[in-house]
This record gives sequence, C-alpha cells and structure tokens, in this order.
Amino acid sequence: MLEFGNLKSIDLRHIWPREDEDFTPWLFEKENLTRLADVLNMKFDPLEKEMEVGQFYADIVCRNTTDNSLVVIENQLGETDHDHLGKVLAYAANLRASKVIWIAAEFASEHSNTLNWLNENMSDHFQFFGVKLELIQVDTSHPTPKFTVIAKPNNWICPEIEGDSRTRFWSKFHEHLTENNSSLDPQGPCENLQYFGFRIGEISDIWLAAWRHQNNKYFAVNLHLKGQNAQLYFDKLKEQQNEIETEIDAALEWKKSPSYNTTVPQVGLYKNMDSPYETDWSNQFEWLHLNLEKLHKVFLSRVTAF
Repeated sequence: MLEFGNLKSIDLRHIWPREDEDFTPWLFEKENLTRLADVLNMKFDPLEKEMEVGQFYADIVCRNTTDNSLVVIENQLGETDHDHLGKVLAYAANLRASKVIWIAAEFASEHSNTLNWLNENMSDHFQFFGVKLELIQVDTSHPTPKFTVIAKPNNWICPEIEGDSRTRFWSKFHEHLTENNSSLDPQGPCENLQYFGFRIGEISDIWLAAWRHQNNKYFAVNLHLKGQNAQLYFDKLKEQQNEIETEIDAALEWKKSPSYNTTVPQVGLYKNMDSPYETDWSNQFEWLHLNLEKLHKVFLSRVTAF
C-alpha cells in the first residue's frame, strides 16, 4: 500500500532565530537569492547586506540583471507591521531603488493593500512585491523554504509568456527599421524589454526611446534625460517648447522629474493601442518609426549644443 508523508509548517525562528544575524546572511548567499529570484522571474546579483541608510540598515541590496534595476529586500520573520513598512519606503526613496521586495511570515491585509496601492499609483518604473516565506517539512526531512508572492505590480506576469512576446516585438521592430533604411542609431531593448533605446548626440545620459506598454495599452516615443544636468537640459528645451512643437507639428508631453509617474525628465508623444495583438504590430511599427524620426530631427541639434 502506497504511503504518504505528513506535510507540516515549521516556525521560521526555529531555523533563523534573528533576522539580521541568521536569516539575512542565509538569504544573501547566491544560491538562496536565486530561490527568491526564480519566484519573481528575476536574476539577482548581490551587492551588499545591511547597507547603511541614514540611521538604519537595508537588509539586502542587489541588482536585477535582467533589466539592470536596483532592488532592495526587507526581511521580517513575523507578521508585517508599520515599522517595516516605513523602512521599506525609506530604503526605496533613499537608495533610488526600482524594485522593493518585502519578505514576511504573514502579511496583514492593510500592508498587502498598501503595496498593491503603490503599484497601482506609481510609474511602471517602480515595483513593490510582498513575498510570504514559509518553511515546509515532510516527516523528518530537511525543511524547505517556500516563497509565495502576495502583492505584485499590475503588469507583472510570467516572462515565459510576456517576455517572448516582447522579445519578438522588438526584434520585428528592428527588422522594420532596417528594411526601411532608418537613420536612427538603435541601442537595443532595455528595462525588462519595455522600451527600445536609440542614441542621439554624444551625451550618454540623453537618449531616445520607443515604449510599448501592453498592459496599459499604449505606446510612446520619448527623449530621456539623466544625470546631474538632466533638469538643466530639460529647462533649456522647455524654453523652446513653442518652437519645438511647431517644428514637429504636434503637442508634446513634458514630464519634469521628480514626480509620481516619472523618474527622469522626458518629453514625447503617446498613443493609445488599438490592439495588443500581432496583427496590429505593423501599424505600431509605422507610428513608432515615424515619430522617433521626428523627435530625432527636432532634438538632435539642440542636444548637440549642450
């Protein structure tokens, strides 16, 4: 007769009595960070544990190598509380992290709701994850950690589904540019395949980008500005807004950082997506290509003058 083992949950503190001295060092090991990364469809390069942030210390800081974003991980072996919620937000703000992962044994509804609210109201650049940690044991076997995603961004889906589609979209878009003898200088897809970058001028902190947000059902072309002179460059361009929009024959959206929906100053054009399916891709390619060329033409001389 077939016999089955008994599955049971182990108190986390039986294995890791203290978060800072026991659990954080364990999780910081590459093998264990990979366990967490696999659940979140990311790849982590560990940078530092117990990183000083003012008078506090961020448990783990790492790099998500799939999009080069900075990730902060906050650990809690008990139920979530307001103290750790405050730390999560403080670490994200002070370290300029794009992704925040809060690990806890249990999530109070008010805290998982808060993470979901942040995901709904922040730019796609910022992502907040709540991850429940359990230790599972069958009979007398070694306990096995189990990570379960409790809170996640609205557009977070399995990359086996979305990643393949995005890769194919940008690959086909690049083919479109080549076939149409585009003069644009492509740098390739970035930021979790959400946009495709293009060089403009010689300043590395200034570039053009084609965006496609399938979940939010729009696509866009933007001029992005980064670095310590970003605000200065933006202001100089904004002074020429009327002249620029007359040349391009369109009203642009000017977004000055910092704000709730952008992390760098940017200016560009947006269009609602008629259809997310591949049957409409050729129309999207045409619009992206046409308007990237327009942005490149109107901004190249101005960017070169900086």
